[in-house]
Amino acid sequence: MDTVKYYSPETGIMSNDRPDSGVVYYCESTEGYYDKLCGTCGEDGNITCPTCDGDGEEVCPECNGDGEVEIDGESKECPTCDGEGKKTCSQCDGDEQVTCPDCEGDY
Repeated sequence: MDTVKYYSPETGIMSNDRPDSGVVYYCESTEGYYDKLCGTCGEDGNITCPTCDGDGEEVCPECNGDGEVEIDGESKECPTCDGEGKKTCSQCDGDEQVTCPDCEGDY
C-alpha cells in the first residue's frame, strides 16, 4: 500500500495526493500501521475561533455593538457589555482557539 498513501475517511477516496483539509490517514507502512493527519489544524488539534476570528471578543448581542440599549424609553449603557459593544466570545471563551472540528483535537 505504499504507492497509494493517503486515505480520506470523509470522502472514502485513496490517493497519492494529500488533501488540503480534513482528516486523512497516511498509509505507507507495509506492516499495517497508519498515521492520522489533519490538514485543517496541522496536527495541532486547535484552530482559530471562527466566531471571533481569533480576537477573543464578539459583538454584543444585546446592543449589536452600539454599547447602548433603550431602557424605559431612555438610551442607557448596555448592561451586557458595559457599554463596550463587545463581549467575551461565546465559542472560545476568550481563548481565541477552539478544538478542530475535523479531528476533534485528537492529537
